[in-house]
Amino acid sequence: MPWTDDEPLIALSKAAYDELIADGPAGLRRAADALDPDARAPALRPESGRRDLARVALLLYRFRRFRERAFPADLFADPAWDILLNLYIAETLEQPVSVTSASIAAAAPPSTGLRHVRRLEEVGIIARALDPDDRRRAHLRLTEAGTEHVERALCGIYPLIGAAG
Repeated sequence: MPWTDDEPLIALSKAAYDELIADGPAGLRRAADALDPDARAPALRPESGRRDLARVALLLYRFRRFRERAFPADLFADPAWDILLNLYIAETLEQPVSVTSASIAAAAPPSTGLRHVRRLEEVGIIARALDPDDRRRAHLRLTEAGTEHVERALCGIYPLIGAAG
C-alpha cells in the first residue's frame, strides 16, 4: 500500500542514502521495497480489463501534456512512451493510427517521432501496415509483444491511479 505522508522519506537518512547509492541497483531495490513493500507484488489486471487500462493510459498521456505546459518543453521527453500510450488508447477505441499521427502524438519534432517509430518497429513493439484504402499511407499497431509490455506497465500503475480515473 503506498504511503501517504513523508515519513518514509524522512527515515531515509543521509547515511542510508549514501549506502544505497554505493550498492547501485540492489540498494535502490531495497530502498524502494522499504518505501513501498507491496510494490514487489505482481500487478493485477483490473477486472473490467482493457478499457480501464486505456483510461489509465489516457490519464498518463494527458498528465504528460499538462506537465509540458508547466515546464520547459525540452525538460521531459519520452516520445516512445507517448507513441505507445497513443497506440494503446487508439486500438482500444478501434481507431487506426497513421505514422504521421503517431509522430505527432510523440509531442516531439516530426523527425524525432519518426525515429522512435522506426526504433519501436525494429524491436518488435509496433508494426506497420499499409492503409487498404490509401496505399500511400501506413497505419501502426502494437504487436502482441508490444501490447503485453504496455499492459504490464499499465497494470503496475493501475492500483496507484486506477480509482482516480
